[in-house]
Amino acid sequence: MICFSISARAVLWIALAIAASYFPAATSTGLVNSTECSSSSQGEAFLSINWWSRNEKNSPKSCEWHGITCNKEGWVTEINQVGTFAGKEIDNLSLCAFPNLVRIDLHEMELTGSIPASIGTLSNLIYLNLSLNKISGPLPFALGRLTKLQVLDISDNNLSSYIPAELGGLGSLTWLNLSHNDLSGPIPSALGDLSNLKYLDLGSNRLSDFIPPELGNLTSLIALNLSQNILFGQMAPALGLLSNLNFLDISWNKIIGPIPVELGELKSLFVLNMRNNCLCCQVPPVLGRLTNLSTLDLSSNQIEGFIPPELGKLNNLLILDLSNNKIANQIPLSLGNLTRLNYLCLSKNRFNCSIPPSFSQLSNLTELDLSENKVSGTIPPELGRLFKLWILDLSDNELNGTIPQKFGGCLSLQTLDLSKNHLSGKIPDKLGRLTDLTQLDLSRNSLSGTIPHSFCGKYWLNLDLSSNKLECRDFDNHHGLCGKTSCLLPCRKEHQSKFPVAILIWRLLAMPFESISLWHLQNQQSSVIFQS
Repeated sequence: MICFSISARAVLWIALAIAASYFPAATSTGLVNSTECSSSSQGEAFLSINWWSRNEKNSPKSCEWHGITCNKEGWVTEINQVGTFAGKEIDNLSLCAFPNLVRIDLHEMELTGSIPASIGTLSNLIYLNLSLNKISGPLPFALGRLTKLQVLDISDNNLSSYIPAELGGLGSLTWLNLSHNDLSGPIPSALGDLSNLKYLDLGSNRLSDFIPPELGNLTSLIALNLSQNILFGQMAPALGLLSNLNFLDISWNKIIGPIPVELGELKSLFVLNMRNNCLCCQVPPVLGRLTNLSTLDLSSNQIEGFIPPELGKLNNLLILDLSNNKIANQIPLSLGNLTRLNYLCLSKNRFNCSIPPSFSQLSNLTELDLSENKVSGTIPPELGRLFKLWILDLSDNELNGTIPQKFGGCLSLQTLDLSKNHLSGKIPDKLGRLTDLTQLDLSRNSLSGTIPHSFCGKYWLNLDLSSNKLECRDFDNHHGLCGKTSCLLPCRKEHQSKFPVAILIWRLLAMPFESISLWHLQNQQSSVIFQS
């Protein structure tokens, strides 16, 4: 079974904390009287771009138009046209006419064209949000002149070329989001000069080269997302200096080498996601110091050795994913101390041990996946105490003995996969009484006897009992039951959904930080900044 990272739950909490604490409101102080542009030319600039309705154009005062805010002198200070005029070209906006602008919010307008270099004339600008548009071309160097800028969000566009080093001169910047574009080249080391930066998102681009160690200078940083790029080389130990960091995501890159022990100093960290890289060596025991951690995802790397028992000290952990590595030896008993854990995925490793009985203490667990290992011994009956369990996957191991009758106590169970083991004995009657069960795979074992009558009428059950030693008698009584075995009729295609709908919804809600949680975080900050 494929394991999924689930970071959103903790990150949404971070989003609210960041949004509520760190962004000041805009004021109209310190505005300039430009000799180059008069207040009357503002109206001409608005008329020329054809963004407003005919009725508004008939009004002689552009300050009364929708989305326009002016100061007492009649100078435009804010343009807020969120989602109002879809498909317009941003190039047509004569920014020179608005020297006193402090806020521009044009997100989600399907704007096209490129950002004009004249944006560098807006010396009073504090907030610039052009996200969720179709803006293309490079980032203009002139953005580096906006020394009062605190929020810069141009995410979810079609920007190309590289990140200009001039952005390192934006000393007031607290929020920088350039994610979900087509930016390439290295991350400028000059970004390490943004001493006030609290949020940096460069995820989902084509950035390459090393992670610059200068990012370790961003000691105010709370969230750092570099995921889904082409970054390579070893992870910069200097990131361990980011003592205020709550969120770190470098997943889906080509980072090599060991996990720096310096990360053990990030005591404020809630989410650590390093999945899908080329990290090697052992999980450092110092990660056990990160007692605020709610998500730890090191899956799909080349990590070896064993799981350090110190991870059992992560009392706030909700998600632990170490799947698809080369971890061997024992599964530490201390993982049973993680009583808040919702999701535990250790699949596709080399564990050659038995299932720890301490797992029965994981009373909040909704998914447990130990598939594709060399786990041996019997299945602990105590797992039947996991009343909240939705998914249990122990497939492709070396388990023997019988299927515990106590599995009938897992009343929330929707998927049970015990295939490709050495299980024997009869199928427990209580499994057929699990009313939420939609996926049951017991294939490729040595099970005997008949299918219990409790399965009768389970037309929604996707059942695979193939390659066992079951007896084909009394099957006429199993009306509505189908499945993969010579004793039953095959199921129709529409019957064979791979995952229960509830599980699909749960996983969609738990998508990685790069999409859902960043969108939420962005909108939270937008609603707080510049509230009047």
